[in-house]
Amino acid sequence: MIKLVDILREIMNPNEDFYHGTGWEITLQNLNMERANIAQHGRRTGSSVNGTGLYVTRDLWSSNTPHYEDNPATKEGTRGNESAEKYAYGWNKRSDDKGVWTTNHPIYIYKVKLKPDFYSVDNSSNDLPIGYDMRNINPQQHKELLARGIDGIDEGSEQLVLNKDKIESITLAYRATKYGTDHLRLPIWEKV
Repeated sequence: MIKLVDILREIMNPNEDFYHGTGWEITLQNLNMERANIAQHGRRTGSSVNGTGLYVTRDLWSSNTPHYEDNPATKEGTRGNESAEKYAYGWNKRSDDKGVWTTNHPIYIYKVKLKPDFYSVDNSSNDLPIGYDMRNINPQQHKELLARGIDGIDEGSEQLVLNKDKIESITLAYRATKYGTDHLRLPIWEKV
C-alpha cells in the first residue's frame, strides 16, 4: 500500500531545477544556512527575517507579467505566484551603507540544483514536528531537523533547503541591472 507521505515525496523531485531570487551575489561558499544570509556581507537573502535555510521555487517568472512577452529571457521557464522574479524584485530597493533607501539595484536569479539524495518532507507531513513553521525555522529547529535526516521542507510552490551539503550547485541564471523607463520601472532581465 502506498502511503500519502511517499506520494508527496515523489511530487518534490530533487532532480528538477529550483530558483532563488535575491539582490546579492551568492555562492555555495558565502551562503550561511543557519542565518539565511551571505556570510561575507552579513546580509540576509531569505524571505524570512529570523528563519534559517534557503528558500527556492520552481517558478522563474511571476504569472501576471504580460509586459515581459517581448523579452526572450522571460519566455523560458515556468510562471507562478511565488516566483524567483518576485523575490528578486523585492531587493531592487534596499538601503545603502548609510541606511538610506535607494532603488534600481542589480537583482539576480540563481538556478539551484539539489543532490539526488536530498530528502524533503511536505510542510503538512507527520514527519515535521508540530509547531514547526517552514516560514520561520529557528536555529534550534534547524539543527533538530538536520539531526532527523531532513534536508528540506516542501510547500508545493516553495522549497526550504536546510542542508547546504545537499546543494549540488548554485549558478547565476538571470540578472537585471537596468530597469524600464515606463511607469512600472520593471527590471530588464538578461540570461547569463
